Amino acid sequence: MLPPAGLIVPCFKPVLTGATPAATVEDVLKLKSALGQCAAQADEYLKWRKAIEEGG
Repeated sequence: MLPPAGLIVPCFKPVLTGATPAATVEDVLKLKSALGQCAAQADEYLKWRKAIEEGG
């Protein structure tokens, strides 16, 4: 059985510049946000898989 379409999608990868200290701070914030969104996608998939494995 495959996960529903749209549940597993590529993670957003922000473009990093880091040309200045201020730009590096912005890049870190972008990466933190992207990582959080990607982790949420993985968590949703794992919850779905656990529910399927438990018969629900």
